[in-house]
Amino acid sequence: MLWALREVPNAFTGTSPYMLVYGRTPRGPLAVLKESRTTESDTGASLAQPVEDYLLHLRSKLSEAAEFAQRHTNAAQQSYTAHYNLRARHKKFQAGDQVIVLAP
Repeated sequence: MLWALREVPNAFTGTSPYMLVYGRTPRGPLAVLKESRTTESDTGASLAQPVEDYLLHLRSKLSEAAEFAQRHTNAAQQSYTAHYNLRARHKKFQAGDQVIVLAP
């Protein structure tokens, strides 16, 4: 997801955020895979490991990051819910009570 956000050109500036920060085109996982399949040059030499190993390692790191984010998202959501519901009261209505119904 982050690579997609970094690689997509901004409508206002016409360049990607990565290009603005580093001054060159980003080289994401798909670009590495494409280079390894289409060019004669050895892409693995610039990665210091074979492309397949690089992509497998990247996949495992991305899954670790997703698990980490999910754990922290759940903890943060519980904290936000507890804070939001701090002063909430359980309400019970009986037949015949007057209530306001907000409907679109």
